[in-house]
Amino acid sequence: QGRPVTTDELIRRLAAEGAAPRVAPIPRRLALALGPALAALALGVGGALGVRPDLPGYALTEPGLLKFLGAAGAAAAGIALAAALARPDPARRGWAPALGLLAAVLAGAAALVATAETTAPLAAAARGALDCVWPVPLLAAPPLAAGLLALRAGAPRRPALAGAAAGLAAGALAAIAYALWCPADDPVLV
Repeated sequence: QGRPVTTDELIRRLAAEGAAPRVAPIPRRLALALGPALAALALGVGGALGVRPDLPGYALTEPGLLKFLGAAGAAAAGIALAAALARPDPARRGWAPALGLLAAVLAGAAALVATAETTAPLAAAARGALDCVWPVPLLAAPPLAAGLLALRAGAPRRPALAGAAAGLAAGALAAIAYALWCPADDPVLV
């Protein structure tokens, strides 16, 4: 039996064995868990909130593209980071593309806000935010719950960081739902 084994040493030994996992890999578990969560988002937007009437034309405008592509990029980065962080030996090579994508999204958002002229006074934009933004946390709850459930099968060294990455993905998916129904297009809200 010998000396006691530390948690870090046990994780290193298990990772070095490279035995085939008995459960589905984390990326697959995330994909399977997010399917029903995305269906719940679609029902929430389509059934309860409605879709903005100008959606086909709006989706091709600068604010529309930023809302949809920016949120999709942030969601992809969050999912990739959560999947990488769910392992006891996270592959650092998976982080660079995810963090690069997230940085590009943030740079695009900052550029739009910095160069766009606001179409409404700040007080009016704030009222629009209150009208549109309150459902976002509710819309983020199903994907967050699904992501955290999928991450339970992992063995992250830093569970809070893996959960934060799942939260980033959930918030970004909720932002896509927000963009489908909220007619407020002031750069402050994009």
